[in-house]
Amino acid sequence: LFSKPHSIIRNGIYLHRLDSRFLDGPVTNESSNTETPRFIFLGRLKTWKGLDKLYLLNRVSNQNCRFLIFSPDNDSEVVNEFRQSFDERIEIVIGKSPQYLTPAPNDVHVYGVDYGQGFKFPESVSTNCLEMAYLNIPSMVTAGGAANWPELKDGNLIYEVNWENEKSVIEVISKIFLSKLNRSVPVGFREAVSVERNINEHLAFLDKKT
Repeated sequence: LFSKPHSIIRNGIYLHRLDSRFLDGPVTNESSNTETPRFIFLGRLKTWKGLDKLYLLNRVSNQNCRFLIFSPDNDSEVVNEFRQSFDERIEIVIGKSPQYLTPAPNDVHVYGVDYGQGFKFPESVSTNCLEMAYLNIPSMVTAGGAANWPELKDGNLIYEVNWENEKSVIEVISKIFLSKLNRSVPVGFREAVSVERNINEHLAFLDKKT
């Protein structure tokens, strides 16, 4: 495969959804604007998506943190377990997109995806990570899959984590808050991350094949 000419077509996101935020009003609590770290999970309530990493973050933060979950589906067993574990420190929003997120200064997005053993080409920077970066919210992602977005690492918006090493997790959290004042959305990021660019690159690739 790699003996032939190839290129990487990076993910893209629908920017209009984020640009039109709050048309119907935000759904997250105004109380989120505190100095306490808030870890955000976006996606289905599945362990392989990294949902279990919230318990790890709670432990290494000595329970001095809050959580926000945005999920398209409602698993009552998982939701109840989180509410019992974190009580008033967790907010769970079902059936809403990040369009309804009210960012807070100490927000950190968590994408601790687990691809399993032997997965050669992990993609740690999901479209959710790109949406968060667009809102100037950094993401903690699984180490080994962020090479496609070096500008986000340079802008302190992507941090790779070895989730098996608690010391590594603590060090990354410290780096995120130490670099808060130097965090910035890269110049040209809007064009780089737009789904329009992504579609055009796919069309150009197909044109070469015909």
